[in-house]
Amino acid sequence: MKTPHRIALIAALLTAAGGVAAASPAAADSALVIHGTISLGDASHPAAAGEARVSLVGTYLDTSVQPVGSPVLTDASGGYSLTTTTPYTGENLELRVEYLGAGGYQSVYGNRAHYVGLPGEGEDLSRLPGPDIAFDQTLPLPTTITGRILTTANAAPPVGSVTASRSDAHQWFSAHPDQAPPVKTLADGTYTITGLLPGVYSLVFDVSASSSSGYRVTDTRPFTVDTSGGSVAAPDQVAYGQAYIGAGFQCPRCSNASGSIIGDSQLLQVEPDGSETVVQRRADYIGSYGTYGFQTFPGTYRVMEYIGGQPEAGAFWSDPITVGEYDSVTPTTTLTLPATTRLAGADRYGTSAMISANTLSASSRYDPGVGTVFVTSGQNFPDALSAVPVAGSLGAPLLLVPQGFVPAAIGNELTRLHPGRIVIVGGTASVSDSVATTLSSYVSSAADVVRVYGGDRFATSRAVTEFGFPTGSKTILLASGWAFPDALSAGAAATSKHAGVLLVDGRGSSPDAATVAELKRTGVTNVEIVGGPAAISSGFEAGLSAIPGLTVTRVYGADRFATSVAITADAFPGLNSAQADVVGVFHEHDTAVIASGLNFPDALAGAALAGRMGAPLLIATQACVPPDALSAVEYLGVKTAVLIGGTASLSSGLDTLTTCR
Repeated sequence: MKTPHRIALIAALLTAAGGVAAASPAAADSALVIHGTISLGDASHPAAAGEARVSLVGTYLDTSVQPVGSPVLTDASGGYSLTTTTPYTGENLELRVEYLGAGGYQSVYGNRAHYVGLPGEGEDLSRLPGPDIAFDQTLPLPTTITGRILTTANAAPPVGSVTASRSDAHQWFSAHPDQAPPVKTLADGTYTITGLLPGVYSLVFDVSASSSSGYRVTDTRPFTVDTSGGSVAAPDQVAYGQAYIGAGFQCPRCSNASGSIIGDSQLLQVEPDGSETVVQRRADYIGSYGTYGFQTFPGTYRVMEYIGGQPEAGAFWSDPITVGEYDSVTPTTTLTLPATTRLAGADRYGTSAMISANTLSASSRYDPGVGTVFVTSGQNFPDALSAVPVAGSLGAPLLLVPQGFVPAAIGNELTRLHPGRIVIVGGTASVSDSVATTLSSYVSSAADVVRVYGGDRFATSRAVTEFGFPTGSKTILLASGWAFPDALSAGAAATSKHAGVLLVDGRGSSPDAATVAELKRTGVTNVEIVGGPAAISSGFEAGLSAIPGLTVTRVYGADRFATSVAITADAFPGLNSAQADVVGVFHEHDTAVIASGLNFPDALAGAALAGRMGAPLLIATQACVPPDALSAVEYLGVKTAVLIGGTASLSSGLDTLTTCR
């Protein structure tokens, strides 16, 4: 048996009425049969005898065309049957239909309608079951595009080229004879492109020329013309002199890298409202020094440079750069890490007060008169973990207290906030009644202090979830109630999903009845298990998956730090897209929160802050940031990393985002 070749059954057009019926894997000793009807203008007008010629050709890398077998002519009813046993060792087999009559209809080859309107096009021959391939083709009348190019001074530009490319179909730039070549503009800037298949085209004008001031490029932005209904006179288009933004950059912390590393440069256009859009991207191999260069239209831009493979190298964001026609801007800059700021108090309670009193941004502040403040134990983590997404969804701060009294820092912050109500999370073993009495002095009446709790950490988690989501939720995250790191990262991510976090005892071989009952109460349809099978067992997951109407997924990594990154990638889809080199997904969030993955107290209030800002939360060791976590910060285009806690939680090395080795 020979290896099946890919066969691109290419039809030209929006009016094509046929389809691929079937094919079986080709063999050296069996014929390949393709048959069908060729029509003119529409499917009701078949070609006459000999009015069209159908042939099979092979292409290799879109640069050469080789006939395969012998062509055939249409019969009196427009039918054809093409049979060939000729082996072909190239890349693709394609069908070609040439018009031979005098009616002016357009011939159709392989490259300008690869994916238009026909099921099965481009399938491997081995994937098409059946004895042969049935394929009907309609040949259209050609269309023409005319128009004019002007400069910003309303004058004709230098003579240049206008290129039309199909935008409603995959277009191969190959040796096929129907590839429309670029056309030259006339002295008055007008142009005419003939012989086009009906369809939607993207056009662009380009001229490059030398002048006394150097090499100058003038382009139009791509513009769309639709010839599906016939020939079109396009509106006048303006050609702009291209500016050049180029710079050298230094990466001092890349100098220890062995060999070349890849730098990813992006040019972002700054819109009038301050938003930014990636318009160009390029990759460079660099050492401790590199360059980038972008040719672009007049406007305001910023450049971002990320050094792949060197997470500690950081990402550079330039200041806004405004350029006019033919400007050349070549600043030299130094690559820097995202800025860091630290929120820390004298102890865990003071840190939670500092987080509540932060003035980082309008989206992070908790202003006086806030509706709700959550108060929970700073000595144990379970109660606070379920409170994080609820606090985030209500825009409420999370303050920590010991079991028996209200620290001065917390009292001062409550005086500043003057909240409408205080919600204590946990029973009296976590936050005593005497603390509740003291808290009532910071609100209008004792009735404005509410306690939410259950018989144990799991029951308290269910009670908090019911309190925060009384009408239910479509999504809920499950995390182990026996360790804090997974639930900590999940709490911040849950806020972005408008979901709660339910703590469970995942050690059992099946889900407990109380958890199942709470899931049914919420009307949840999507459950995300946070953490690996060691945290929540496979049997627990299987039991949930067996519940009708419930979709269960699991998000985890090799350890708590990798799980934190996985949760961030799940909550911020742009991270996965950026890692897959999809243009335009960087700069998803200005801020990230970094908290200890080894000690919970500071991190609890930090998770609530991350939820408040809709920011990712990533965990670190006391001494350094894991490489994948720092890469996530950079991929998301973070400009400021907020460190939670003092140097006992996160060392001074994290002020410069020291990377774990």
